[in-house]
Amino acid sequence: MKMCFPIPPPSFIIMRKEFKIFFINSQLIDKFKDKTKKLLWFLGKSAFMFILLFILLDLIFAGFIFYKYIFLINIEESTVLDPSTKFNENMYQSVLKEIEIRENIYKNLSQ
Repeated sequence: MKMCFPIPPPSFIIMRKEFKIFFINSQLIDKFKDKTKKLLWFLGKSAFMFILLFILLDLIFAGFIFYKYIFLINIEESTVLDPSTKFNENMYQSVLKEIEIRENIYKNLSQ
């Protein structure tokens, strides 16, 4: 039985495909370079305006944070009524008894 192997394409066809892929990739890279260069030049020409814009955004953000965490809390503190706390003597005595019982159990176990 005779085995048939595919005939490899001539090398110039392979080279043409590789060149085509390289050419497409180099065009994409060139477009990307051009766009980034234009963007960087635009940022460089108007850097002062961008700095002013970022300062304005920072002030707005800081004002919002100040309003939320400082100003509103000060208003809420004045509206909250301070409930008077009352000491419950019975509850205190029951807790003391429980502590004494546990201490006695611990002492008995350790002896």
